[in-house]
Amino acid sequence: MVIMVAIDMHAKSLVCELGCGRDEPRRGTYSNNSVGHQRLIDDVTAVKQDLGSGTEVVVAYEASGLGYVLYDRMREAGYRCAVLAPTEMLRSKSGYKKKTDRKDCSYIYETIRAHVLAGNRLPEIWVPSEQLREDREMVRARFDAGQKVTRVKVQIHTLLKKFGIQKHEDLNNWTKAFHRWLVEVLGSKGAGFRIGMETLLRQLAFLEAEQKQLERAILALSKEERYRDQCAELQKVPGVGLITAMTFLTEIGNVMRFENRKQVGSYLGLVPSTFESGKADDRKGRITRDGPYRVRSVLNQALWAHLRCNGQEKAVYDRIAEKNPKRKKKAVVAGMRRLGIRLWHIAKDVEFSKGLRLVA
Repeated sequence: MVIMVAIDMHAKSLVCELGCGRDEPRRGTYSNNSVGHQRLIDDVTAVKQDLGSGTEVVVAYEASGLGYVLYDRMREAGYRCAVLAPTEMLRSKSGYKKKTDRKDCSYIYETIRAHVLAGNRLPEIWVPSEQLREDREMVRARFDAGQKVTRVKVQIHTLLKKFGIQKHEDLNNWTKAFHRWLVEVLGSKGAGFRIGMETLLRQLAFLEAEQKQLERAILALSKEERYRDQCAELQKVPGVGLITAMTFLTEIGNVMRFENRKQVGSYLGLVPSTFESGKADDRKGRITRDGPYRVRSVLNQALWAHLRCNGQEKAVYDRIAEKNPKRKKKAVVAGMRRLGIRLWHIAKDVEFSKGLRLVA
């Protein structure tokens, strides 16, 4: 006998369905905190005791930005817990138009029931270890700081344009000379401009200091045994620096879980979407954008330096771009995908050789 527990998780609540076999499931709502989690575990345990020994429990909920706290607690309770990929959950068009918490929970429950009774595939995601989650947050903090720096710099340029202030053509942006020029500009305008610019400059100085502090922490992390060899090899690729290498490694996780480059491209969201049915057998759309957007962002930045240093990749880029000069983004996406797959091959080879050394 298998107890099936479906959970539609929200920031403050858990909408649940609990049942066995083909029977109608019980429904309930719990708070999404330690107390609510324990109440749910107690209720499941009571049902399990009524059914007798040998009863298994399968819990599932959709992945979200709320982390894996519930997953960890369910595993600690001895239950099998699956975190499902929302993009692979089958729903009808009417299901998207008539969306409620109860219906979402029922979709998850029926997915579990189809898996338990009919052996259908459960669309669960790979769950990173607690250590990897910690590492990810450090690297993501650096990525977010970089985005905030860019946003503040754009605000500074916008403020200059609002007041019709132009820099000299031979003055490069964000150099020491550029900063000195900004200080000189402050004294030539009124109080409103001065206060606005000084605020932005203070924000920029703070964020850049945060960036440097986070980079020191990431550098120390890259020298840990679990990243040292892979990170060093990835940085040998032209255009790939510390942040790109560590973002790739922490977001992709265990590189050995991918069997081929198609799976890597799909995980990175750099493969075209497909609209094929009936006689239409070759209809491709834009890239899926599934998976971690941070990796796509750093791959995009690394690609341009990579193309300058790698003549073979530049030739591939030019060949694709020449087919349709108005759509050079296709060449960029293709280059990002090729670079991401190359990094995966390198990281996988390092991991494989490490395994051989342990066996020897």
